[in-house]
Amino acid sequence: REPAAAGPARAAPWGGTPSGVAVVAKDKSANYAVVTGTVLSGSASVNGDVITCPVLGSLVRGHSYRIEVFFVSGGQILEPYFNVKCEQ
Repeated sequence: REPAAAGPARAAPWGGTPSGVAVVAKDKSANYAVVTGTVLSGSASVNGDVITCPVLGSLVRGHSYRIEVFFVSGGQILEPYFNVKCEQ
């Protein structure tokens, strides 16, 4: 299984420089089980208004994952997310 970096996301549309960033991975194919320690390697980083997620890998073929990115911006806790489907 090849690792793939989860790309950067800009926080500017939500109000500027993010802080308190946390990333959580859930396996949608397993009743949204939290699999952060299994599929994410490293930690998120912030550069200005750009959040770069940890490396994503060790996914199970045929499973779908929800990657949630929590951060604070403009005094609000925000939670954008994206979905990943492992096909190979």
